[in-house]
Amino acid sequence: MATTKLWTAKEIAALPEDEAVFELWHGEKRRVSPTGGRHGVICSRIIRHLGPYIESAGIGEVVINDVGFVLRRDPDLLLGPDLAVVAANDLPLPDGFIETKIALYRDAGVPLIWTVMPATNTVLVDGAGRARATIVAPGDLDGADVLPGMPPLSLGAVFR
Repeated sequence: MATTKLWTAKEIAALPEDEAVFELWHGEKRRVSPTGGRHGVICSRIIRHLGPYIESAGIGEVVINDVGFVLRRDPDLLLGPDLAVVAANDLPLPDGFIETKIALYRDAGVPLIWTVMPATNTVLVDGAGRARATIVAPGDLDGADVLPGMPPLSLGAVFR
């Protein structure tokens, strides 16, 4: 009987850059599929709104491009969100489908999760201890309960 090798986040980080396109799901390597152009444009619009607010409020840092977050160890659970806000007290930054990822982030205690759904111009708002909400363009995303003082983000502007 063959056994599957369980990888660690450290081993993934040591891979050559052209081979390091994996997440770890309980130690198992899973290749990360590239996203489409519209997805990138939408993430860019969100980061342009979020970045200046996070910086001016001194909350922490915004990271993009699937920065690896180790959510669990032994076996490792390493996921790469499209973008994330890392609170100043959690810096330095960590080294390093959809419904399952949301559940894993919720289980890890992430308080605010925005899942962008370009095909329907909607965003699922989720997080630990939070009931899921669906915001449809041109509605507003409001993260002020987790990011105090952040102005609402118009989905009409994001999905234009």
